[in-house]
Amino acid sequence: MVVSNDDVGLQGGESIRRGIEENGGCVAFMVQISLIFSKQKVLQVAEMILGHPVKVIIVHSNEVHVKVLLQTLYSQNNTSKVLIFTASFTITPGLLDDKAWKIFHGSLGLVPFTDHMMEFEAFLYRLRPLHYPNDIFMKLLWEKGFLCKLQDANQTETAAKGERDRGAVMCSGEENLEDVSKTLFELNDMSYTYHSYIAVYAFAHALNTLISCKPGQGPFTNQSCADINKIQAWQILHYLKNLHFKTHTGKEIFFDANGDASAVYDILNVQISQEEEFRLEKIGKLDPTAGEGKEIIINSSAILWSDGSSKVRTSPVFEGNIRMNKKKEVI
Repeated sequence: MVVSNDDVGLQGGESIRRGIEENGGCVAFMVQISLIFSKQKVLQVAEMILGHPVKVIIVHSNEVHVKVLLQTLYSQNNTSKVLIFTASFTITPGLLDDKAWKIFHGSLGLVPFTDHMMEFEAFLYRLRPLHYPNDIFMKLLWEKGFLCKLQDANQTETAAKGERDRGAVMCSGEENLEDVSKTLFELNDMSYTYHSYIAVYAFAHALNTLISCKPGQGPFTNQSCADINKIQAWQILHYLKNLHFKTHTGKEIFFDANGDASAVYDILNVQISQEEEFRLEKIGKLDPTAGEGKEIIINSSAILWSDGSSKVRTSPVFEGNIRMNKKKEVI
C-alpha cells in the first residue's frame, strides 16, 4: 500500500489495513510518499514496489503526492502490478507527462456515485469559446485540444494577423469537442460534476420549501417562517438538513444526523485501447447501506487488466515479514 505522509494518508491507510485483515487479507507493506521526496527517494520506493512479489498496490493519496512515483513506475516498465486507487485519488490522464498516463491501464478506482444528468453531455458538446470570451479555462481547453491559437476577445485583427504570419494555426472557435482526445475531455467519469449538480438541486429544493412556508406552521420560533426578503444562511441550512427528494432517475437524496449524504461509490476500471483511447468503465458499485452481501457488486467479466485479459488476478502466498495461513490473500 502507498499512502501520503499526512493525517489523511496515514489514518486512512491504517483503516484500510484493518479492513483488509478483518476480511481475511494481508497487507505486505505500507510505504509513505511525500511531495518533498527527492528523485532518488522516489526511485527507491518504486524499486521496492516493483521488486516485491505482490500483484496489487493500493494507492491512498491525492494525485499530486504520487505523480512523480507513477511516472517513475512507468519509466521502470511496470506492467505486472494492478493499481487500486481510493476515492482520495482522482484518475486524470492529463496528470502525467507524455505516455506515462498509460500506467493507469487496467487499474481500478473508486469515485463518488454518478447518475444520469439530463441533456448535460449534449450541453457540454455544444460549448463554444465565442459564447464565453472571457473564460480562461475554455481558451486553455480549446488551444490544447485542437492545437491552435484562439484569438483573444480584445485582440485586434492586426495582432491576430501577426500571429498567423508567424506561423500560428488559428482556431475558428467552431471546432467539434467530440474530436478532442479523451485524455483532455473525459466524460465517462462525471462524479464530481454530478455531485455539484445535485448540490444545486438540493439548495433549490431547500429554498423552495422555505418560501412555501405558511405563517403559523413554520419551523422557527413561535412556528414562524423565514422572511423571504431577509433570508439567513442558518434558515437555509435548517431546510437542507431536513430535505428528502428524488432525482428524475429515482435516486433518493437526503442527509443523515451528521449532515452526511449516503457514501455510495462507483468502481471504475481504466481501459486504454491500442489506439490510445482512454475510457473509464464502470464495473461495479460500493454501497455500505445495501443489504448484507450486496455492499459490493462487481462485474468481473467487464474488467480489462493491463495484460489485456479479464481473468481474475491473484497474488502468491509467501512468507516474509508477515505470517499468514493459506486462506489469506496478499495485497
